[in-house]
Amino acid sequence: MALEQEIFSLFSNLVLSIGHLPYFLINDIDEVAWRLKFFDTILEKEIPDLATHFKAINMQSQLYLYDWMLQLFVSVLPVDIVWRLWDIFFMKGEVFIY
Repeated sequence: MALEQEIFSLFSNLVLSIGHLPYFLINDIDEVAWRLKFFDTILEKEIPDLATHFKAINMQSQLYLYDWMLQLFVSVLPVDIVWRLWDIFFMKGEVFIY
């Protein structure tokens, strides 16, 4: 097996064995729904002004959070921050993401 294939296989197994990703990938509605609700609760507690603004413009968390969680923030954060986030995510688990 080529090195690239082996690395991809190892990374895929690691990501799929941890936390939330399998639920997002198989579209488990119940599992995804409670995670979205959990995020909304934390957003309301930690950044109430932003949560209020999102409600006012009808910006629902499933419109952005699903993609962010599925990609582990690769498309929305600078790469140096993503590497650090991934380090902590793999050490502490899914709860760190919230």
